[in-house]
Amino acid sequence: MIAHKKALAKVLDKQWLDLTTPMGKGLLAFLSTPAEDELLRMTRRANEGREGASHFPVASQRARNSKRKLMLIAAIGTLG
Repeated sequence: MIAHKKALAKVLDKQWLDLTTPMGKGLLAFLSTPAEDELLRMTRRANEGREGASHFPVASQRARNSKRKLMLIAAIGTLG
């Protein structure tokens, strides 16, 4: 992902950390692979959770709060 954006760091005093060299690009690819894999796993698990939750129709919290507010307003209106 970083290489696609062409964001590289040139380190002058540490040759092994210079990401503009082939060795540095390989190091960057090696270190970014587990992060990309973790991102894919988290996305897949989140999508599976959303898919599973869609089978259970539940009123949203906002809808429940709106009904409570309307009932409270109606109750206060009858008192006065």
